[in-house]
Formats: sequence, structure tokens, C-alpha cells
Amino acid sequence: MTPLPSTTLVGFVLLAGARLQVRLALEDCRHLTRRLEGDLLRAGHQVVRVPTRLMAAARRSSRAGKSDPIDALAVAHAALREPDLPVAQLDGPARQVKLLSDHRRDLVVERTKLVNRLRWHLHELDPGLQIPSRGSRRYCVIDDLS
Repeated sequence: MTPLPSTTLVGFVLLAGARLQVRLALEDCRHLTRRLEGDLLRAGHQVVRVPTRLMAAARRSSRAGKSDPIDALAVAHAALREPDLPVAQLDGPARQVKLLSDHRRDLVVERTKLVNRLRWHLHELDPGLQIPSRGSRRYCVIDDLS
């Protein structure tokens, strides 16, 4: 059996989906397979996620380097061997909340970096300058600095 590129595989499964129900197993790396999972789920197929730790033994014993066919076979064997693998679902509001929360956290980290850099530059310009903790949040402190 020759492994198909993911776009060919999706096309084949989506076309065959009108006639049969397909259960697919994907390696659980959602940052790479999220769109593929979504397409397959919207087409009505069941998708199970195979954790990478279940494939580790097959990967170690089969090769020295990276091999997609060996990885695909390891995913298939793990999916057949383990009946209680997590089933993929379409993302709902929880995913949107997580994305917003992650973005907020990134903004807070970025703001902290900028404030710390500003405090350091002000210290280099005037080592005796005392800026109160969290003073850069208050307009009166900013006005006094200018």
C-alpha cells in the first residue's frame, strides 16, 4: 500500500464517504492535523487520536530516521491495539475561549517586557530616579517623567 498525501487522502475519503463510514486514526499532533480532522469530521467520519507514546516502540524498532510510511503503520497498529483512544470532535466555544485567553496572556507578557525595558532605560538615564512599583500604569507618574 502506498501512503497518499493528505490532500489526496482527504479527497478519497470525502468521495468515498457518501458510500461508507470510515474510521480514521491520526497521530495526536493537533497543531498539524486540526484542519484535516475538521474536514473529516464535517464529512461524517470518526477520527481517533493516537498519542505519540503509543507509537514509540514501533518507531524505535523499525528505523533509524524519519519515515512517513512507518509512522502511518505505527499509528494504524496502535489504533487497532487500543480500543479506548480519544475521539476527535469539532472545536466549540471552549477552543475560542482558550485562543482568546492565550492571546491575552501573550499581550500581558509583551506589555511586561516593554515596561521592564522602559524602566531599565530610565534607570540608565537617571540612576537616582525612583519609579513606584506599577507606576507606569498611572498617568500622573508618566506625566511627571516627561
